[in-house]
Amino acid sequence: MSRQVRWKQSPRKRAAALLLIACGVVLTAGVCRHFEDFEAELKPAADEEVLRERMLHWTPVRTLGRAFEEQEWRIYDMIHRRAHVTAVDPEIVVLGIDEGSMTPEATAEPEEIAKSRALQLMAGGWPWSREVYALALERLLAAGARTVVIDLMLPAPSATAPEGDAAFKAALDKYKGRVLIAADFTTAANGGVALALPWDGFVPSGWPADERIGMVSVWPHADGVIRTARFFHSETNEPERALPSFAAAVMRLQGRPEIIPLDAPDHFFRFGPRDAYRPWSLMDIFVPALWERNFGGGGFFKGKTVFIGPTAQSLQDFKETPVGTILGVQLHAHALGALKGGSFVRMAPLSVRAGLLVALVFAAWLLVVVLRRPLWVMFVLIAGIALGFVAQWWLFDAASLIVPFAVPVLGWALCGFTGLTFDYVLERKSKEALRRRIGRFHSPDMVAAILADPDDYERSLAGAKRTIALLFSDVRGFTTMSESMPPEEMIAQLTEYLDRMVEVVFKHNGAIDKFIGDAVMAAWGRLRNAQDEALLKRDALDAVATAIEMLEALGELNAAWKQRGMEALHIGIGIHQGEAIVGELGSGKSEFTAIGDTVNSASRLESATKQYGVDLIISDVVRERVKDAFVCRTADLVKVKGKTKPMEVFTVQGRAGTCDAAEIATFENGVRLFREGKFAEALVEFEKARAGGLDDGLTTLYRERCDELIAAPPESWDGVWTMTKK
Repeated sequence: MSRQVRWKQSPRKRAAALLLIACGVVLTAGVCRHFEDFEAELKPAADEEVLRERMLHWTPVRTLGRAFEEQEWRIYDMIHRRAHVTAVDPEIVVLGIDEGSMTPEATAEPEEIAKSRALQLMAGGWPWSREVYALALERLLAAGARTVVIDLMLPAPSATAPEGDAAFKAALDKYKGRVLIAADFTTAANGGVALALPWDGFVPSGWPADERIGMVSVWPHADGVIRTARFFHSETNEPERALPSFAAAVMRLQGRPEIIPLDAPDHFFRFGPRDAYRPWSLMDIFVPALWERNFGGGGFFKGKTVFIGPTAQSLQDFKETPVGTILGVQLHAHALGALKGGSFVRMAPLSVRAGLLVALVFAAWLLVVVLRRPLWVMFVLIAGIALGFVAQWWLFDAASLIVPFAVPVLGWALCGFTGLTFDYVLERKSKEALRRRIGRFHSPDMVAAILADPDDYERSLAGAKRTIALLFSDVRGFTTMSESMPPEEMIAQLTEYLDRMVEVVFKHNGAIDKFIGDAVMAAWGRLRNAQDEALLKRDALDAVATAIEMLEALGELNAAWKQRGMEALHIGIGIHQGEAIVGELGSGKSEFTAIGDTVNSASRLESATKQYGVDLIISDVVRERVKDAFVCRTADLVKVKGKTKPMEVFTVQGRAGTCDAAEIATFENGVRLFREGKFAEALVEFEKARAGGLDDGLTTLYRERCDELIAAPPESWDGVWTMTKK
């Protein structure tokens, strides 16, 4: 079987190969992302110790899965911030213990402090006597507030103001059923969970818990962002020892326990706007003028739920949420607002999320299999990525459903673009096979050479050593052109181009060794035994003249193609002269060609034109033989890949007498300084050359090299640049 046939896969084999790619994407993305989810469903952890032990295994999979999960949450937060939010509940008010409340003497008038017991206690320094909270309760509840929530931990009696504890205890008892104080679940020294209750001198600590206790604990996700509310929690998982959150406790006190969802431990909810429940200063309720102006003499609080909590920067009560960083006391207000409004969102079941990944991956597989146009496939893939995130947004906004699309969309993109890459590799192999097929045909100049000296040709077929000049040219961007043009247009344009190039080669006594797809390999001297210097110089001059005229002819073709609405072509040309083995190679339909280091060097010089930003690169051997007829300019002293001895290479500016010698002299002086390791001085010369009009890719390359070497001087420098690419 020929290599050409080997790379032409049937549609069925291609579809099967792409299916294997799709299955690999599903397994990789699905297992990594949902490994812990499946593990939790199949083998629930009995306690924290089992969970910690489990986390020590399959660490790479867990790490990648959590990276996927973190990206999903980032997208979720972005959508949450931009989707519709829970409306601000006008019956929820936040009073903050801010900097002004902690230093009332800085803002309140002395006579106001003198008339207010609460302001006097506040001015005494933080932490305050608990009598301040008792006075706040009296002030607010007497004004008609429905419930007051104090978001402060009070786990022990006051060491300095026991009379304040008594006053607070009296207020709690007086307004029982209208006041809540805080309890908190904390991490114990052994890694377990501990419960911090209010001092039992305020409320009883027995079970069931006193109705005046609500927990302030929150449970963020692994990235530290709080997205859910937990309305009940027990450190022992015993229902009778479960504490309600502030939001749940408020609803129980207000006679609406039925609205508290009990179907899951944690509930995603919509936050309100980031600036919702902006806190008023607690101090304001004790300043008569502000009490009247801001709160209408107390009427503002009638029927409302009032949260009192820390808002001062020094108290550091900040929480990360999807809508940004907010205060802890505001978080409880957001949770209560969502609970009262039933503003919850549901996470799609694991089966739906895993199924979505499978569906999108195999949709991408079907797309690549059926739609055989790469540009259209890329367009649909990119559109699918955008559509996935729009769908997630719509489901969150309109259906209150969380369907993370990040991993399914990643699977869609991976499968699609991997399939395109697979097709690209197959196309490249097919193109190489086509190049070999075209290169089998002898060119017309070979017929003339054979007729002129048939005996020499017969000897050459068996193999002979010749000093030949070789020209390699190649079209830039041929792959992109072949994918975007109809086949018949592509073949027509390429044929027109090759016909013109062959015409130029023949005009200057050259022979077409072969076509390699869009590449042309031309040779001079393959069939000549005589190798005197005059003939070698003639070969070099013909090769360079051919290259110059090929570039000129391509310019004419591009101008004509532009008028016909066709794309322009760009080529690079490399020329080298040296010894090579010529002969007929191949089995079956053989070809007369040249092999050896000279061929490889010429090919690499053609490839080097891309790196140097020029159209033509010649070796130092060629330059020595053509320098009187053509203006040559140094390109580099380079050590090409696979070679140990450096080669000096040049570009050709044009025919003698057609170029500005002063600009080239400045550039050459810069090259000399560069090779001597005087990079700063060389950079000055290159800048002069650029300013004088020699502003091309080669000058830019040397300027960039100088900048790099000035910034990081080499330990040793011999002026040789190593080429790492062919």
